Amino acid sequence: MRFHLMPKRDELDMLFREIVAGRAEVLFGGISGSPKPMIDFALRERLPAVRPMRYFVEAGGLMSYGVSQAEAQRAPVHAARYVDRILRGTPPAELAVEQPSRFELTLNLKTAKAIGLAFPQSVVLRADAVIG
Repeated sequence: MRFHLMPKRDELDMLFREIVAGRAEVLFGGISGSPKPMIDFALRERLPAVRPMRYFVEAGGLMSYGVSQAEAQRAPVHAARYVDRILRGTPPAELAVEQPSRFELTLNLKTAKAIGLAFPQSVVLRADAVIG
């Protein structure tokens, strides 16, 4: 397994060449901003592309598994409450650690077909959202 640090946008072509030369079998992660360059590359090279955010699959990525969108949207509110309590004098060590409790699996069947993959029916049935 090889990992590549995500480059600046103008270095993407170099990274994509390295990935092809290394015969990658899957892409996980991505670049900040638009997922389009990674999705286009993955489709062109017939590579499964996975990220933890649902919007990635909605944009054409293969699949995502990560914190539910509802919990992700509440995260800034929870963070603000922690900051407020710390600024009011609560020692950080006394604050409970909060972890996400709801995760979502999103699949893109159209993308799977385009790269020659098929999800097992058991995985499709477990998905929270199926696109295409």
